[in-house]
Amino acid sequence: MITCPWCATSYAAFQPNCSNCGGPLPAEQPHAEAELDWPPPAPRPFLDSYAWRLAMAQGGTIAGGVLAILGGVFSFVGVLLTMGLITAIVGMPMFLIGAVLFIVGAILLRNGYNQALNTVNVLRFGEAVRGQVCDVQQNLMVRVNNRNPWVIDYQFRLNGVEYTGQVTTLQTLDAHWRVGADVCVLYLPADPRQNTLYPHP
Repeated sequence: MITCPWCATSYAAFQPNCSNCGGPLPAEQPHAEAELDWPPPAPRPFLDSYAWRLAMAQGGTIAGGVLAILGGVFSFVGVLLTMGLITAIVGMPMFLIGAVLFIVGAILLRNGYNQALNTVNVLRFGEAVRGQVCDVQQNLMVRVNNRNPWVIDYQFRLNGVEYTGQVTTLQTLDAHWRVGADVCVLYLPADPRQNTLYPHP
């Protein structure tokens, strides 16, 4: 049995990438007695679709998608109303409001996707260090597919400097992610402020 370390999907036989999240699957299962799961050597193979999976767990990206859709609908209706001379007074403001909503939504979507791409870059090329979970909370303000995302805050020390990070996930968390638990953190040596958890929940 092969279990994806990124989303916990199980497979009866080995395959290079998880069909659920796109993350690479380990050739061998980690030993049960191992204290932490350490990643394979970099570079690690990841599908680009994994960035979208990460982005869609972020509240800002979800809000951006909703705003972009609303903005597109408002703009379309506004253009239709503007074509009629009588309804142009209503149509033009509606088009402008829709355009603003669409632009704001597109910016939020782009920022969320770029942030997810940075995380994928860390997962591909990051070096591993031991860290610790500082806080775990459920974001009750956001709901995706009838689930509220979990926010995991963690910290790690590198060359005498303490760094922090945060991961948002829609996965159901087990006792491994309790406050005070040791975790494996991946970071970019050129900029340790770019970091994430391994396996990514």
